[in-house]
Amino acid sequence: MSDEQAVPATARIDIDYVGPVENATRLLSRRLGWDFNVAGKKRSEVIVSLRHEQQDSVTILRDIGTQCGQRCDVHVEVVEGGKSSVALSYRD
Repeated sequence: MSDEQAVPATARIDIDYVGPVENATRLLSRRLGWDFNVAGKKRSEVIVSLRHEQQDSVTILRDIGTQCGQRCDVHVEVVEGGKSSVALSYRD
């Protein structure tokens, strides 16, 4: 997945990534043209493994949230006709 031009949230994309959740979530947010925010204190690095072919962004974000378990949450706010956003919230 490259981050050259924003794509619609419903577009099917490919992603093959293993690494920090913050980087993956930021990359996907940029690809969508959405804002990205981080909240809370990171206690330890959360690593995710993403291998998706022709998958919609919501499903990929859901997978990221599932892999985070109890360590952090992924929040998505979709604003019709406005600027949508993704927030990564680390749990205390």
